[in-house]
Amino acid sequence: MIVPAVHSVLEAAALAAELERRYELGRPLGCQLLYRGMNDVFAVWTPEARYAVRTWRAGWRSIDDVAYEMAFLRFLDGAGVHVAPGIPARDGSLFFVAEAPEGLRPVAVFRWAGGQKLGAAPNAEDARRVGRAFALMHRAATAFQSPHRRRTNPPQALRENVPTFLRMVEERPQDGPFYREATERIATALERIDPAEVPFGPNHGDFHCNNVHIDGGGLTLLDFDNSGEDFFAQDVACYLWANHYIGLPDWLSTAFVAGYESIRPLTPREHELMPLFVLAKEFRLISTFSRHVNAIGRGFMRRDFAWFADSIRRRMGEAGLLY
Repeated sequence: MIVPAVHSVLEAAALAAELERRYELGRPLGCQLLYRGMNDVFAVWTPEARYAVRTWRAGWRSIDDVAYEMAFLRFLDGAGVHVAPGIPARDGSLFFVAEAPEGLRPVAVFRWAGGQKLGAAPNAEDARRVGRAFALMHRAATAFQSPHRRRTNPPQALRENVPTFLRMVEERPQDGPFYREATERIATALERIDPAEVPFGPNHGDFHCNNVHIDGGGLTLLDFDNSGEDFFAQDVACYLWANHYIGLPDWLSTAFVAGYESIRPLTPREHELMPLFVLAKEFRLISTFSRHVNAIGRGFMRRDFAWFADSIRRRMGEAGLLY
């Protein structure tokens, strides 16, 4: 019996050979898998340089989504924002598509980002620097235009995830009715926000302290896989929520926001909405994860279902949605 695959791993030597054929990188001396997740990332090195190669998981992002991200990174790099843009192939393209057993997988080569993750050795000054860089990214992003429309984190997606979400947490049947009601309340609250009244535009989409590398006095914002249009304050909320989820100290969030607001002060309305945006990030994580649990496994989550149930109830109260 042949069992279908949902998430294969591209063979490193074959990937290196294809990169050599398509790109002016020099002859690869090595290609190794760094990590697996929603996407897979390889390290590739030549006598002249080092690169990161992402292979998107089949069915995870559309071709338009990938094109949006790669164009956004190229734009930000040209605007002086500290990102790791894609390296063009010989034909000028910023990605290609590989055939895997489970389907088509986009592949792109990125400039290597040296240093270490902010979360590896957190300190307040680096967090402030990252906050300033993130605000500058938002400020530059307002001028970005793309023929590929991408609304990241659409509220309707929460409703679409309900069937898989409830199946994933069915070992806790007492949570089912609560999650159904929470889905509708959160999605409705997000839909009621007027983009004309709350700053809205191209976002990173999933920023946290492990998506930025610190290299001495420099830094690089990384992993724009979820980039698209959303509220800028939602992007800030991702960072705040992740610090709590990972278990990092509160001062790391305070320093980041101070750096961010030194460049782009949050409006009173953005401050008011922050509890909702933090809640939305947490709920979106477990809700979206349910659609892909059989490709990356439940071990991908740092917390168990009981933790999420308690935390979401608390955050619903903080956002004024628990009644």
